[in-house]
Amino acid sequence: MNRVLERQIKRYLGDAKRESLPEDWKNLLQSVSDAYDHADDDRTLLLHSLDLSSQEFAEINKKLQSQNEIVEEKVQQRTQELDYERVKLNTIAQHMDTGAILLDKDGKVSFVNIAATRFLHIVSDTQALDKLTNHFPDFPISDYVYRVMQGESTNIPEAEAHGKIYAVSFTSLKDESSTAGALIWLQDITAQKMLERSKNQFLEIAAHEMRTPLSIIRGNAELMLEDDQVKNNEELTYDSKSILRNAVRLLSIANDFLDVQRLEEGKLALDNKPVDIFQTLRDTVRDMLPLAQEKNLSLTFNEPPFSLPPLMLDVARLQQIYVNLMSNAIHYTASGGITITAEQNSDLVKLTFTDTGSGISPEEQTQLFKKFIAGKQFMHNKEYGSGLGLYISKLLADLMGIDVRLERSEEGKGSVFSLTFPLATLKQS
Repeated sequence: MNRVLERQIKRYLGDAKRESLPEDWKNLLQSVSDAYDHADDDRTLLLHSLDLSSQEFAEINKKLQSQNEIVEEKVQQRTQELDYERVKLNTIAQHMDTGAILLDKDGKVSFVNIAATRFLHIVSDTQALDKLTNHFPDFPISDYVYRVMQGESTNIPEAEAHGKIYAVSFTSLKDESSTAGALIWLQDITAQKMLERSKNQFLEIAAHEMRTPLSIIRGNAELMLEDDQVKNNEELTYDSKSILRNAVRLLSIANDFLDVQRLEEGKLALDNKPVDIFQTLRDTVRDMLPLAQEKNLSLTFNEPPFSLPPLMLDVARLQQIYVNLMSNAIHYTASGGITITAEQNSDLVKLTFTDTGSGISPEEQTQLFKKFIAGKQFMHNKEYGSGLGLYISKLLADLMGIDVRLERSEEGKGSVFSLTFPLATLKQS
């Protein structure tokens, strides 16, 4: 019997009374004794478990302290590295030639570098946006700031202020779910733009000065070709044709320079009138055919099975685009020819210019429609042009609402250019 229970029984009953208890009571006391024994066993196990748990907790705590020391050391090391990077980036940002204004997620100024301070005459960072607005009164700066904080990046390619020219960009800083802020860049492009303007002025003056003597040379060459003495002399005829051909080529280059100048300055006005784009194309093909025939090339316009109403375009400028595309194709094609087709799709009409020429390399394709760009093979031709043809065509097409593009090209197999006319916006009202 459990010792604790046995002592309690002896205390209250004594040995005599205990022996005289009924058998049922003895069984009950034994059951109670067993319960005491089980309770003792459970308590012993619990104490043992608590002892083990205390040891484990002590060991775990020791390991945690060790890990915590390691983590704290790594955090301290990383904090030092981040502080170094922050100082380095801040130093770089402060000493950039480009001005920088950083806005936080609430649109408040959190950083302004030295260049921006100098450009805008900022005394306190909190003045930055007001100074920016006052510096460029011709532009809706507050609207740009609002848009960039909504996640829409934008830019001002050229803004003049106080005798300087700046490029200003508004860049949205985004995380995965929202706008984290914005960065406003100010770049002083005065020297670059002044050099560009000086170059353009020189080209404009040179082109103007070239036109008069070239026109005289062209006119005299045409008169010489009508003279009987020249007609009867093969050498004089060849020389006169050469003079005429080169005078026309140089006049074309001079006119290209002037066109670019006017287009880039927005000074070229269109003379839009109702135009039959197919008839204009037929006329241009007829004019260009002798140039193709000189190289034994075909130049064909496949008549479409549909007709179009007149479109409101500048016929002279449209013809200029046609000429540029055809002359390029002729110059790049050694054999075969150029085929022009038309197709209509809903409110769009596409003219496709397909040649069997040398094709354009992938590297050169990225440079198409840029100023002074011509293919390598074209540049080896002694009668290459200004390199402005496609650039002018792109500017003119954009001005008239036409889309011009390279559809595809493969070296050794030729190229396909297209002109797409949106009928809905170009139809005569």
